[in-house]
Amino acid sequence: MSPNVKKHELADDEKENVELTIKPKPIKLFITSHGGAIYAALQVVDVIHSLKVDVHTIVVGYVASAGTLNYDIAYRVLQETSKNR
Repeated sequence: MSPNVKKHELADDEKENVELTIKPKPIKLFITSHGGAIYAALQVVDVIHSLKVDVHTIVVGYVASAGTLNYDIAYRVLQETSKNR
């Protein structure tokens, strides 16, 4: 760093404002599934619920059984978060 450049530290309240102004892009989850293990599908549901960013699910081809659960849950989470904004 050159001697003429001063490093600016953000205060805690400034850091919070910066974090709130940066809106991340939603995650696009493309699904093609003939089904599968319900426990694996429930793990995906837990991850979707834990994310702070929106997850948009897009069905490519077909989706059945456990894949339908993942599609439906992500859609419902998106609806709930949209209502709370």
